[in-house]
Amino acid sequence: RVGTRLGRILRMVRLLRIFRLYKSWHGVNNPSGGGGEESKAAIRTKKTDTLLDDVAAEVDDDEILRKTEETRVGARLSDLTTRRVVVGVLALLFTLPLFDIHTYDHRTGLETGGLRMLHTAFVAERGTELSDGFFDAVEMYQSQATDMYALVVDGIDFSNHSKTDFTLNRDIGAGLRCEEYQYTTYVSEENGSVSYAFFDMRDASRLKALLNMGRTAFVCFVLGLGAMLFSKDANTLVLKPIERMVKKVREVSENPLKRFEVYDDDDDNKQMETRMLENSIAKICGLLAIGFGEAGSEVIAENMKRGGEINPMIPGKKVVAIFGFCDIRQFTDTTEVLQEGVMEFVNTIGKIVHMEVHLHGGSANKNIGDAFLLVWKFPKQISLADVENPERTTPAKRAVIAEVANNALASFVIIMASLRRSARLDRYRHNPRLNKRMPDFEVKMGFGLHVGWAIEGAIGSEFKVDASYLSPNVNLSARLEAATKQFGVPLLISEEFVRICGERVRAQCRQIDRVTVKGSIEPMGIFTYDTCIEAVPMPAADSDPTISPEDESNSFMHYEDEFTEHPDIVALRQGVSQRFLSQFALGFELYSGGDWERAAQ
Repeated sequence: RVGTRLGRILRMVRLLRIFRLYKSWHGVNNPSGGGGEESKAAIRTKKTDTLLDDVAAEVDDDEILRKTEETRVGARLSDLTTRRVVVGVLALLFTLPLFDIHTYDHRTGLETGGLRMLHTAFVAERGTELSDGFFDAVEMYQSQATDMYALVVDGIDFSNHSKTDFTLNRDIGAGLRCEEYQYTTYVSEENGSVSYAFFDMRDASRLKALLNMGRTAFVCFVLGLGAMLFSKDANTLVLKPIERMVKKVREVSENPLKRFEVYDDDDDNKQMETRMLENSIAKICGLLAIGFGEAGSEVIAENMKRGGEINPMIPGKKVVAIFGFCDIRQFTDTTEVLQEGVMEFVNTIGKIVHMEVHLHGGSANKNIGDAFLLVWKFPKQISLADVENPERTTPAKRAVIAEVANNALASFVIIMASLRRSARLDRYRHNPRLNKRMPDFEVKMGFGLHVGWAIEGAIGSEFKVDASYLSPNVNLSARLEAATKQFGVPLLISEEFVRICGERVRAQCRQIDRVTVKGSIEPMGIFTYDTCIEAVPMPAADSDPTISPEDESNSFMHYEDEFTEHPDIVALRQGVSQRFLSQFALGFELYSGGDWERAAQ
């Protein structure tokens, strides 16, 4: 490990410095050379400084050693390796004796000692007739000495003696290899007479060969298992986490908006460095997706794919989308009253806005203090011509366009109701300072919706980059929102947007004027979607102000037709009758034709 090697190198350097310290100390106390006392004092001072520098360097080395702590991954890997080595060695120590031939050799050890006894007894009875006791001893020796095929005592062959009950086949030895037989001899020290016996070791030789093969196979198995376990530990602790990190980076380069799971089940103090690094990559990818948004996906993808330095200034691309702009009412006064608390106020509203837009297929692009820019991009197969002339496109594309437009309008309408129903925002409604500054204070927003093309890309420099959209259509959505104050309605939508909505939703939109906007010579119809905000119930007095917007939202349920089934939209449309819409349409037609008196009636 790097830490261990670095420690060894520093110890060697320390050893060399010990000698330098000794020489320096010796030189301080015994300055050499001529000169007076002042010269010797100067030499002593210089050498003392050198000694202090060496001591300081030694302290620095100690600090480096203390800082070079073993990582959790290294410690875990070292611990597992030590355990497996110990278990493997113990397994070998306890198992290898089972593959030793002596474990299964049933010989009694009588071969040599018994032959000596037979030789001594034979010499004692030499010159006389051998007794029955001697032959009993011979037969006892033959029965105890396994696989004996030849026996000669002092030159007399007892392999096939008439007074013994056994017969030995001496011819067996002719066909045996060296390792297949064994013999034992006894030579008398008195007269040099010799006795010997031969034994057939073929069975033992075969067993020994099998045991050697088994031992080799077992050792190979243990080594292979150890290598596999060591490799498994390295894969689990190091290689697989690295592979997952590389995979995450590759997936982010392909889909910059993808979110990854963050593993937070482990204690941070005990979490492996690889897991911490993997979680950090997942969090960084999540922050990139949040910071850049959908508009910055190309910036992230291009820089993840290419090597070298980061280049955020990549060319933009043309997209077709619905642009929504919303603004918090009375924000300047609210900021002056709330001061530091205005951040929580804005973020609470932002959470509701972003959540509803996201649930309806859109994405948040920019947060500009009290305003939010929201975008609903059409699928790639939808062109600008399809959006500008929906009646000329195919029914399938027309249905997709209408669905995106309906979702955009529904999200803004639901946001109006969510702001009123929010228990957390209800605290500001009862804030005495806000009500003193703005009597009957209530959180309100203005909304504008328009559809068209825009250039999506990075805006800024290498010092600061924002991913956003540039187009007159984006500016037009902001102008529509600003005009809501003049027309006295919370929501204004363009004629181009109304044209792409579904037939039923289009019938519920009310045209309130036709104007020529700044920067354009073509007049544009302005519509609104009527709502009755008082029909939405406010939170109860005992409502929990810490409840999350997710728990308060009604948009997580599935609706076949949101405009007729969603509780918030249904509540907001109370009091808006078809008779009112028809009469207003007739009046607007007179207004457009210049008959203002009849239009007013």
